[in-house]
Amino acid sequence: MSKISRKVVKKVRKIDIFALKFLLPLKKYSVFSFFSKLGNFSVCLVFILIFYLFSELFEPFNIFWLFALYCLFLDTLFVFILKYAVRRKRYFVNLAQKKLDPYSFPSGHVSRLAVFFVLPLWVYFFPLSDFAKIPLYLAVSLSIIFFIFMVLTMLGRVVKGYHYFSDCFVGFLVGVLSVIIGNITFFPMLSLLVKLRSLY
Repeated sequence: MSKISRKVVKKVRKIDIFALKFLLPLKKYSVFSFFSKLGNFSVCLVFILIFYLFSELFEPFNIFWLFALYCLFLDTLFVFILKYAVRRKRYFVNLAQKKLDPYSFPSGHVSRLAVFFVLPLWVYFFPLSDFAKIPLYLAVSLSIIFFIFMVLTMLGRVVKGYHYFSDCFVGFLVGVLSVIIGNITFFPMLSLLVKLRSLY
C-alpha cells in the first residue's frame, strides 16, 4: 500500500469513528432498527411491484418499472463484486447473526435505496422514450420519499453496527452509478434479449 493510500485509509477511519460516536446516541430509538432493514432486496422488489401497479395508472411506468428492475440487478451485481474484492470485515457486529454476509463495504441496503432515489428524477430529465416522461410532481415526490428512506436507512445501518459511514457513502455512489450505467445499457440489453428470444 502506497503512502497516499495509507493516508486516505487513515482519514476514512477517522471519519468512520467520528460518525459512529456521533450517531450512537440514536441507538435508543427503535425506529432505526426498522429502517436498518428497509433496503433489503426483497423490500426493493416490493417497490418494483408498486411501480408496476403504477403502470396501470400512469403510462410512463410501463417502461419505468422494468428499467428500475434492471438498475436494481445492476446495483446488486456491483455491490457483490465490490464486497468480495475489498473484503472489509464487519468488526463491530456479531457475525453469529446468520443473515449477515461477513463483508460491510459497500452497503447494499443504502445502494439499493439510492437507485430508487435517483431513478425518478433521472427518468424525468432523461426520458426513456417520448412516451415515458414521468410528471415532474411525481418524480419529485418519489425522489423525496426515497431520499428520506435512504438517509434513515443509512443512519440505521451505522447505528445498529452493520456498516461504517464510509460503507454507506460508497453505497450511495454505487447506486447512482448503477442508474447511469443502466441508462446507457438498458435498451441495447433489451434489444439483445428480443433477438435471442426470436431465435428460439
